Amino acid sequence: MDDNGGEGPGLNDRQLLKERVVGPLRMRWVPSSFSTSAQVMVKLKSSVFVPETSSVAPPRLLMTGLPASTATAPPPFDVVIVPDFMGSQAQVQEGQAILFLSSWLQQYGNESRLPLHLACIGEPPATVRRLAARAGARISLHAPIGIQDGHHVGNKLRGLEVPAETSQRLLLDVDTLILNDISPLGHWTSCLAAAPDDCPKVTNAQWKRIYQGLQLDPPHNLSRCLADELGLPNFPGRWLGYKVPRWERNDLLPYYNGGAVLAPVDCDLRVLWEQNIRRIAALFPQHEGKLKSIHTSDQAGLAVSLWQLSQQGWCLRRLPDSLNCRWRNIYAESPSLHETGVLHLTTFLCDLPKGPVTDDRLQKAVSSYLGRKLARRFSRLLVGEALRGTLMAGMFRFGQARRQCRELEHHLHKLLNQHVWDCDDTPISQYSKDRQVLGSPQRKDQKSSGAAA
Repeated sequence: MDDNGGEGPGLNDRQLLKERVVGPLRMRWVPSSFSTSAQVMVKLKSSVFVPETSSVAPPRLLMTGLPASTATAPPPFDVVIVPDFMGSQAQVQEGQAILFLSSWLQQYGNESRLPLHLACIGEPPATVRRLAARAGARISLHAPIGIQDGHHVGNKLRGLEVPAETSQRLLLDVDTLILNDISPLGHWTSCLAAAPDDCPKVTNAQWKRIYQGLQLDPPHNLSRCLADELGLPNFPGRWLGYKVPRWERNDLLPYYNGGAVLAPVDCDLRVLWEQNIRRIAALFPQHEGKLKSIHTSDQAGLAVSLWQLSQQGWCLRRLPDSLNCRWRNIYAESPSLHETGVLHLTTFLCDLPKGPVTDDRLQKAVSSYLGRKLARRFSRLLVGEALRGTLMAGMFRFGQARRQCRELEHHLHKLLNQHVWDCDDTPISQYSKDRQVLGSPQRKDQKSSGAAA
């Protein structure tokens, strides 16, 4: 197998897959200073977005909806994350916020081209405050939203309450990283944008119950989940994350991932989203059985809200994978890391032990996630490849995905050394101990379990 792109086992399968399945959905990001394939992660900061403008551009560029010209600078937009420092996973949220801010500093420094906000649930620890100050981020404090007692569902809606400095907000999960310049998204003015979820989690029967219960006509257009778009295996279904029967997977109502959502400031997404989360949960009484995708998730409410806003005349677009790249994208190398603007690492650092977020613990948690945890996920896809008869192509994808994870691990360790604990003489453990000094005392009835999704 040739790591440099030469002919090797499974390569033709991979090329065919990308042309037939991935090609129409892929946004091209062309780095400005990549001369060889070995310079992928080393030059992340210097890469810029350059849309292809050839007169013979392939059809996939027309389907992305991206501007065809960079003659004018894109308008700025607000970027908001909502870390939860009151829940049982406060230390995980602290580690995620540290890495997000480190990646932001690597890309933008403290320039204010894109206003950055931290809508914090509870008092942020000193580590986060210090990095936010260096990044020029605005911090606001919020209480848990309280849709579900003892659960974080809906907390990210606090990010839509932050006073915006522009006409658009990009709401990101805390478990995201900024790997390249995302400012070209500013060309999408006065529109909503989100990406499909990884795997379908709401069945057709549940969707019918939802839209009938809300007295809404369901969307007339059907969608595909990310795994289907990428041409990944869907068997064994439950093992690979599918929550609906196989015969429904190619005939789905729109269901979006909430990790990256673009919305105009003056639309009613904040109000509609909370109303729909509450109303949808009420349609499925918990005595019938607790449904994770309904009772402890905000994504069904997001899908209905985006559909309602589109019916009101708002433009709704499919967010490119480059701006919500997940682990399945890494496996399919669509996009590759140096083509990625926003990397969304679901369940990132969740094995970080409770206690102070020290440099050693954070480094080990990064290595554990990008090494063991993602390797297990990739292995499941490889089993699915073998069962459907594409083992050689799967082996190629598995190998390149592991290489990208090693490059990303090296990159994140470098970011931490550069932006967190080498910028002054105070160790990160000392900043973590300052939590009790900066934070207001928390009563037991104020704590919410879980982290902001």
